[in-house]
Amino acid sequence: MRIFSTASAILGTLCLLGTTTCQVQAALLVGNSKGHNILIFDEMSGSFLGEFTTPGIGGLRAPDDLTFGPDGNLYVSVGGDGNLNLLDPFYPKDSAVLRFSPTDEFLGVAASGNGLSRPYGNAFGLDGALYVSSFRTNQILKFDGQTGNFLGVFASDNNNGLGALNGLNGPNDLLFGPDGSLYVATQGTANTADGSSVTPYASQVLRYTPEQVAGFNPYDYSRVIY
Repeated sequence: MRIFSTASAILGTLCLLGTTTCQVQAALLVGNSKGHNILIFDEMSGSFLGEFTTPGIGGLRAPDDLTFGPDGNLYVSVGGDGNLNLLDPFYPKDSAVLRFSPTDEFLGVAASGNGLSRPYGNAFGLDGALYVSSFRTNQILKFDGQTGNFLGVFASDNNNGLGALNGLNGPNDLLFGPDGSLYVATQGTANTADGSSVTPYASQVLRYTPEQVAGFNPYDYSRVIY
């Protein structure tokens, strides 16, 4: 299990009294997946500055991706398990994206349910929707960025989570490019019929074009980047 996951920066502006000189000071937020909390480090020195969240607050378990949304709040992917048998009755049902204010206040669940299982990545599209990787089901799910309402399956491996050559196999981090394309890092994993996780495919980066993001043939990846 990874101790540290994707990091995000939180900014504060310092201005000298009586001058127009301002200095931007940034703190680095790091998801501590084993400690079930988010830590703060000084961006420049790397010094530990304390906890942004306390362990487990709001259901915070195994935090992964950290994303600041268009509303200025922090969105954190949590829960699930990347290794357990997906059909095990004890498989964690706590997969979600949680919302926190920039001052560490828990604001509730931003996305959950609808098959979401081990959400490694999350990103906001230009449409304001929240796109979330469902790692264990080989899907990218789409939620309303404000209400959390489920908007549908944006993309999948088209094989019920069993994987496909050059397909959406174990989606991890998501990133929208300047042109509106969605880039998806995959780990090459898939499920077997009995729910076990295997890695039969290559790790790749897939690209979904702006047209696909807009709803035209989104289920088919555009091209393999790597």
